[in-house]
Amino acid sequence: MCNTLTRRHTKYEREVISKNETHTIVILRRRCKPCNITISLLPSFLKPWQRFANHFREIAGRWHLTGRSLNRITASLSKSGISRRTLQRWKQKFHKQLNRQLIRQRRKIANDDATADSILLQYRKGLTAREELKILLLSLLGKAKAIPQPGKLLTALNLNLPPQDYW
Repeated sequence: MCNTLTRRHTKYEREVISKNETHTIVILRRRCKPCNITISLLPSFLKPWQRFANHFREIAGRWHLTGRSLNRITASLSKSGISRRTLQRWKQKFHKQLNRQLIRQRRKIANDDATADSILLQYRKGLTAREELKILLLSLLGKAKAIPQPGKLLTALNLNLPPQDYW
């Protein structure tokens, strides 16, 4: 976009599945006339082209990290209408995003002399994967002092990241 003020364009309705309910929400669209592009203003609890709210993906990701099998996760979320194939796609995207962010974080820490020494000391003492994940999440959350409660983590992450890096 060219940083020109956008104008109201249209709106459309979209169904969002949250817990045991389906809600219809209105998505506003804006248009940049010089660029001839239209953007949709999605709420922070949705990802583009997704009909399930973020907390479903987060719950599935947390359960997967704790070692629950895909069959158990599918059975637990069956009332919401999430298929096994959808959960498999979420799992693949989650791992890809997690690995990408871990690599970025490790590079950032390695290039920062002040934090590199303290983190390196933690690695030498035996930094666990869970502790490293906590450091990663806190670094992605910016100024946050704690990781948000379950169900709000992905929304908090997405508010601090550019759209191409959404979880």
